[in-house]
Amino acid sequence: MLINGDTGDLHVASRQPFPYGAYSSIPLDTFGPRAVSPEGALSLAHVYGAVRLVASAVGTLPLETRDMMNGGVLVRAAQTARLLRYQPNSDMSAKVLWTLVATHLLLRGNAYLAKSFDSRGLVSELLPINPSRVFPFRDENGDKRFRIVSGSSVKFVERIFTPDQILHVIGHSIDDGLSGASPISLVRNRMGVQTAQSEAQGRLYAQGLSTRGALSVPPGVQLTKE
Repeated sequence: MLINGDTGDLHVASRQPFPYGAYSSIPLDTFGPRAVSPEGALSLAHVYGAVRLVASAVGTLPLETRDMMNGGVLVRAAQTARLLRYQPNSDMSAKVLWTLVATHLLLRGNAYLAKSFDSRGLVSELLPINPSRVFPFRDENGDKRFRIVSGSSVKFVERIFTPDQILHVIGHSIDDGLSGASPISLVRNRMGVQTAQSEAQGRLYAQGLSTRGALSVPPGVQLTKE
């Protein structure tokens, strides 16, 4: 059990839906009238196409594994090959998982995988966590930690995890390297304008190009040609 409490273990935190959104630290405001979130940017056809193309290509790349020593214990390549190349968890193939990891990197700049351990202390599953729920930070000793927010229909639960429990795949970082920067947030102003343009075009097509209306005059007023 990695999480003790009413919400269960880390499997629950990684798989259950998050009911009220997230305490996102990613800026969403733009110069335009529309805020842009990483997932909301997918409504733009070119963003969705680019993310799908890159993520799908990454998901098909092979992952080679080799025998290695870990703390004096020989870890066979076959053990990691099953996780990395074939079946990372009971729900997903490797292609599905790494496509999702690439999608998280492209949208939010970070991907997080929870490690599930077997009775021998070896990693038996890798479970993706929605990056909007994970907040990396350093504790008073300078060690990296992860605050994960999970929730049920009635309450939120926060727990702290270590890098031994969470595999953090970092995208392009522009500050201290603790976490990656969301590519969407960096160009959100341009995307906000494009979103507003798409909305304006949709409204125009829905209403038609002709201006419709009626003119009226107050009662008792004689309407003349002039």
